Parts: sequence; structure tokens; C-alpha cells
Amino acid sequence: MEITLASPEADWMRATLTIEASSWKDADVNAQPALQAVLDALSFATGAPMLISHWELILKDETGSAQRHALVCERSKQPARAMLTQQGIEEAQSILSASNPPELELCWHRYALQRELVLDRFVFQWLAFERLAGTHQVESRCPSCGLAVSHCGKLLTHSGSDRDNGFALLSKSDSELTEAVFKKEIWGHDRNSVFHGSKYPRPELLKRLQSLSPKLRRACEIEISARCGVADNQRPTGSNELNFYKYNMFEWNSAHPEDAFARDFPQAAIQEQFAGMKMGEVRMRPLDSSTFVLLDFAKDSATW
Repeated sequence: MEITLASPEADWMRATLTIEASSWKDADVNAQPALQAVLDALSFATGAPMLISHWELILKDETGSAQRHALVCERSKQPARAMLTQQGIEEAQSILSASNPPELELCWHRYALQRELVLDRFVFQWLAFERLAGTHQVESRCPSCGLAVSHCGKLLTHSGSDRDNGFALLSKSDSELTEAVFKKEIWGHDRNSVFHGSKYPRPELLKRLQSLSPKLRRACEIEISARCGVADNQRPTGSNELNFYKYNMFEWNSAHPEDAFARDFPQAAIQEQFAGMKMGEVRMRPLDSSTFVLLDFAKDSATW
């Protein structure tokens, strides 16, 4: 594995990696742990926050072949608008006028929406969820024999999060959830890995958290609606910005078939044809097939 960092441009920096992998998808996954380690070290050294944005260009070692291929990803974003309806206004008024609204739970619930990173969103959504689950008294047990500990004839207890109630809450948004899976995998693995800081946020863990957060959010919505006396509705999940990713695959003839990674990728010609296109925009200019060919990304990249 080889990593090259380019000088920062504006608020981003380009990194070039050479990865051994069986496909471009595997290369994408394998690159993330290496990049994370580099960013951790750079962030510590510079005191600047650093995050992986997206891959921009993927080339493959096609030594000896004049015909070359490349994958290109272009990211664009635009502000998102909050859809405030009459029903939403009435629900907000009902929550504000409730006798004992779950204020802290609503705060964490809101913070979760403001976070775009998977890990950040999970943290705040779980804070809301665990607050709604509540606490109960747990018997203190001897770490050696496992028996309950007593003092002066009274059992010793301590306050702890109510996992049983947590399971009941999450079951409302995931009817197929079992108690064993909730306590071992969701609470024991996912929750503890994050809040105890015992697991590095590799892609495998982030995928689990990404699929779990919407279920947590839905469970919180159901419980908050019941406590505040408002109708339970499937509410949309918004964000401050909408991110769009456009993927293309290209083919061209390289003048340097001896190179592992062709250095004459027609970047300028492709930029002229595709760069800066807005959602729904159609350009009638015919593609310059003498320079490159636009392939079917979904079909042609599947086995590349």
C-alpha cells in the first residue's frame, strides 16, 4: 500500500492511494482504514479536523493494454429546506404545552438530525433513546462469585440504564428484533463499542450504526409522541444540506500501455463535458467519442 498526499487546496486535500484488491469495491473498503490512520496522525499534528470526503477517481493496473478504464465520482451539494406544515406547527405547540415534556430527550433527538457523520448521528440518537428507556436499580454482585452483595443486611444496588425497557422501545420500530440480539449485539456490541471507545470506527461498524440509527429514531418518535399526546406519524428525516454523488465509468485509449496506471486519463475533456452539471440538467452537446467513451456504470463496473 502506498499513500501520497497533495498540498491542501482551499478546505480539502487530495490523497492518492495504491491498493491491492480484487475489485474497485474492495479497494474502496481497503483504503479507508489506511486513510483513517493518516488523518488521525495529521489531525493530531496540525490540530485541524480532518474527515474522509469521497473518492474522486479510480484507476486500475492494466499494464500492457492500450484500452483503459476509469471510475469518476463527482460530489455536489445544495441547501435543504425545512418543510413546515400546519400539522407540524400544531404538533410543536402540543409538545410545548405538555405538562412534562421530555426536554433533554428532544434536545438529543434534534442534535442527531444536525449530524451528517454516521458515528455522530448514532451517538446523539442513542442518548435520546437511552434517556427515554429510563433507569432502574441493579443489584451489585461480587466479581468473583457472582452473588449479590449486601451490607448491614441490605442488598447493595446501583442505578443503571433499563435495558429491558430499551428492548421494549426498539421493538416498536423493529418487530423482528429479539431480546437476545438487542442485548448482545445492539447494546453489548454497538452501543458499548461507541460509548466505551473500545472499537475503531471501521466501515463494518459504521454500516451497522447507519442501519440502526433510523430504527432508534423511529422508536424515539413513537415514545415522544405518546408522552406529549400527539399523533404518531412517520416523519421525514432532513438535513442542513443535500449531498449528491454522480458516478461514471469511462474508457479511452492510452498512449502509454506500458504504464500500470495510465497517466493520460482525459480529465480535461471529461470536465468540459460533465463538470458542474446540476440536478436534472441535460446537455445536448454530443460526446467526443474520439477522446473517451462513456460506459454503463452499473453494468460495466460490476466486475471491474
